[in-house]
Amino acid sequence: MTQDQDTKTGDTAKRGRTVARGESESSLVRMLSVVELFSPEHPTWTAEQIANEMGLTQSTAYRYIAALTSFGYLAPLSGAEYGLGPKIIELDLMIRHTDPLISRAREKAEELVAMVPAAVASLINLHGDTAISVLQVKKPQDLEISFERGRSMKLYAGSAAKVILAHLPRSRLLKLYGNHHADIRNYGLGETWKEFSRALLMIRKSPTLTTIGEANPNSWGIAAPVFNADGDIKGSLVVIMPRDTYETTDRDRLADRLAAAARELAAPPQKGG
Repeated sequence: MTQDQDTKTGDTAKRGRTVARGESESSLVRMLSVVELFSPEHPTWTAEQIANEMGLTQSTAYRYIAALTSFGYLAPLSGAEYGLGPKIIELDLMIRHTDPLISRAREKAEELVAMVPAAVASLINLHGDTAISVLQVKKPQDLEISFERGRSMKLYAGSAAKVILAHLPRSRLLKLYGNHHADIRNYGLGETWKEFSRALLMIRKSPTLTTIGEANPNSWGIAAPVFNADGDIKGSLVVIMPRDTYETTDRDRLADRLAAAARELAAPPQKGG
């Protein structure tokens, strides 16, 4: 990068910061929400599309895009389209190398996949009304089960998501039930709030949950909840295996080790070695 280019980049970043500082708190939330629009199904957006999707004026959409681009969260592509920017990759690298939970979970995941011939072990984090894989350890590498880092899922299908759902506070569950009753019914979690509550209670009573063919018809999975230091649900640790291995796997032994690993992740790391 030349000195002129470096100066130009610095000026752009300054303009972006000025825009951000001039926004109200609600405007900042809307601006950051632009990033949430991007998905594997819709990886690129134009300013016009963003404005229409979010109910913004064209000038506001362009102002938000300019600020996000200056910080590297968005990047201009061909034509008038924008995609996610390099700052996302930089932050992902930082998380992978500095998040202590991910570092400790990797060791547990490697131990778990070593117990069976073929599996994917993942650490799942709660994010809003979804669960997101933040770590994947696979054996063998060509195993046709994908639970890659960054994959998001609903909270109603599969052991990894359901054990998180079951441990959410009642107030959160009431809101989820009101907003997603159809999904809850379709995934067999109850026709009524009472049935839904009873189904979650049964999940909470066991240290692990096993499901077959819910998240992927060709696999089965076993998961355990992971809590933070305050005892609140943080996510889950899950092992996913090919469906045809269900009968031949020592499920009790795997469940015991998985539950222990999840409990160990909940404990804060010891200081001083």
